[in-house]
This record gives sequence, structure tokens and C-alpha cells, in this order.
Amino acid sequence: MSKRLATAIGFLLMVAIVAMVTGLWIAAVHDVDVLNILSAEGLRWLYVHSLDDPFHILPSCLLLLTMLGSWEECGFVADLRRPSSVRSRRAAFVTAFVFLMVLSLFLLAVCLPSSPLLGLTGRLFPSPLLRGIVPVLCFCMIAVAALHASLSGRMPSLACLFQFLSRSLGHHLPWLLVALLALFLFNLVCLIL
Repeated sequence: MSKRLATAIGFLLMVAIVAMVTGLWIAAVHDVDVLNILSAEGLRWLYVHSLDDPFHILPSCLLLLTMLGSWEECGFVADLRRPSSVRSRRAAFVTAFVFLMVLSLFLLAVCLPSSPLLGLTGRLFPSPLLRGIVPVLCFCMIAVAALHASLSGRMPSLACLFQFLSRSLGHHLPWLLVALLALFLFNLVCLIL
């Protein structure tokens, strides 16, 4: 019962986050006076305020553990070494391509002279944006692992996504993932207000 409730709440929080980011983007396209999370200013705000709680080390550690566990659960490395079917081989190639694209976009966002991640001094370090890089990179890698699990058939439906992520943390920790999603949604609401 507890895992089902955590799965339902986590799925609703993920849907709310995607809907809010999409709504902010649509509002910015139609010249409504809101801060778009996908703009350079929105990314700066999100990086600076993504971990504005007294326990900011805990979410970073949990995200790192989730990332490592999700890469283990999705079977990406095993499919690269010895694919069991054509589907897993194709999923491994698509996932490798997406992984390289995410990594190259992330490096471009850090290395370009007009990067949205640079601080007011024009340099990456020292910058308050630096502390948000690890969680965002972990979120991206978790999404790539979930993509591989979906394409290779290890995650047959969208409802399995939350169970896939909570399985990577352990059987007794799905509520911590719900808390992280709620914290991210709270930061998005603070961005709007």
C-alpha cells in the first residue's frame, strides 16, 4: 500500500513538473510576463535555488545514488558489451547517441563565452551556479537511463518509471524520491511567484 501510494504521488509530481515547465514555456512564447525556466535567466535561477534547503547535501547524494542505481538497473553497459536482441542493440545505440548529445550540450552550456551557467564575473568558478551542476547532470543521466530501459523493454510502461527509479535507490526509499520531486516542484512554484 505504501509503495503504491508513493508511486502514485511521485507520478503526479512528475506530471506536474512537466506541465509547469511546458506552461511556462508556452506563456513565454505568448509574451506573458513570467520567467521561462528554459531561458538563460530561468536556468540561472533554477541552478542557484535548486537546493535552497538546509539539507542540500542529502538531495545531491540521493540523486547520485539514484543515477548510479538507474544505470545499473537499465542494463546499458551489458547491452553495449553483448546485446541479447536487435531491440537491445538498437536501444544501446540510441541511448549512447542521446548520452553523447546531453553531455555535449552540457559542456557547451559550461564552456561557451555567453553561457547561461556563468556567474556575474563571467567565469564558472567561483559561481553560485556551480552547486547546481551536479544535481542537474544527475537528473539528465537518470533520464537517459530511463530512456534506455524503455527502449530495451525493461520498462514496458510509463507507470513503471517511478518504480524503476525507486528500485535503483532501494526497496525502502521511494518516499525520498517523492520528497526530491516535491522540492523541485516547490522551487518551480517559487520561480513563478
